[in-house]
This record gives sequence, C-alpha cells and structure tokens, in this order.
Amino acid sequence: MRNILITGATGGIGSSIVESLAGEGNELFLQYAHEYKKQEKENHFKKLPGKINFLKADLTHEGQIKEMLDLVLEKGGAEIFIHCVALPLEMTEVIKKDWADYEKHISIQVKSFFLITKQLLPGMINNKKGKIVSILTDAASGRPPAKMSDYVTAKYALQGFTKCLAVEYGKFNITANCVSPGLTDTTLTKELPSKLKEVVAFQTPLQRISTPKDVAGVVKFLCSEDACYITGENILLNGGILMR
Repeated sequence: MRNILITGATGGIGSSIVESLAGEGNELFLQYAHEYKKQEKENHFKKLPGKINFLKADLTHEGQIKEMLDLVLEKGGAEIFIHCVALPLEMTEVIKKDWADYEKHISIQVKSFFLITKQLLPGMINNKKGKIVSILTDAASGRPPAKMSDYVTAKYALQGFTKCLAVEYGKFNITANCVSPGLTDTTLTKELPSKLKEVVAFQTPLQRISTPKDVAGVVKFLCSEDACYITGENILLNGGILMR
C-alpha cells in the first residue's frame, strides 16, 4: 500500500493520473481548488479501486497548503508526490505582461511544489523511499513558443528544482523526475485555435496531439519499481515533434 498525493487531480491530466494509480491498495490524496471541479469528478473517482481522499486547497495560499499537508501527514505522509498544476494560458507578448503574471505562475507551480516537498521529504528520508514527479511541458525544452513566457519561465524553474531534489536526496532512495507533454487535449488548451492544434498534429510523427492518458502512462511507470534507477530526468512526451 502506498500513499500518493496528486495536486491538480481534477484537471485533464491529473484525472487520468488518478485513474492509472488507483487500486493496488493505494490511498490517494487528491488536491483540488474549485468545488465544481470536485463535483465533476467525485462520482467517477469514488468508483475507482483503492481509497480516495479529496483535499481542497488553494496552492497560492501557504495556510491552505499547510492544512492539506497536515491531513496527509496524519495518515503517514506520502511515498509518492505528483505535481500536476498550471494556470490557463494567456498568450501575450513579454512587453504586454506584468511581473505579477510571472509571479502567479511561479507561485502555483514552483512555490507550492517547494512547500509540499519540504514537508513530505522527512518522511521519505526516514522510510528510505520516495518518488516525486513534476508535470512540465515540452515548451520548456528546445525553442519555446511565443507569447507564453510567464508559463514557460515557471516550468523551467520547476524543472530545475526537481533536478536539484534528485541530486540531494538520491542517497535516500528518493527519485525525482519530470514529464514534459507536448500539446495535450485538455481544458487548459481548449481556448487555443483549432487550426494550431491541426498544424501541430500534422507536424508530429505520430500525427496527433497527446492525450491525458498518454501522460498518465509515463507517470505510472515512473512511480513503479521498474523506474527505480531513473532520477533527474525530463521525459519528453510529444509524439516525436521534438527529439533530443
């Protein structure tokens, strides 16, 4: 039995990750920010095997993060932590953005990740095992897209922090990895022009954009014992449109 904390658990990718890790005696702690999101997923999640706990928390609010973690720590902490959050994309040029735009993305993606891992690491260290996975984007690899500098900057910072965790805590059998999906069919990208999605699919060797299920499969692998010797990696998941 493993305790698993998943942030952004009611989003498109987060929901697929929940489905992939439910069962096998796992107890899942699912962070969500909006009540309507919970209501959309609750009935479906309750039908999944294993134990499901919903934890409401605004990840830009330190007090709410602490309250959420107190509940997780009361249950023995989490052996696995998957960070799967992002704000909706607002595509504007740098000159039209304010620093507050960058702070919003950094706060929800990087600051919350720091606060959560800092509380979970002592338990992982004590138990000599732990798996941490952060969901990035292939926009933080190679040439970034235009008009998304706040989002991309936060994802680069999240990648750097995740790799630092891999270096510092590998000696305790704790792995930390990133998964970088390409354009994925979720509510986060629903406002993007359909023509853009068609062009990306055409340019992709596999001739389609990714699905949340694609991402969940890689995350499940990284959380398994089959991936026990993988750490500090950023796995690109984009159908081959970006290779390295």
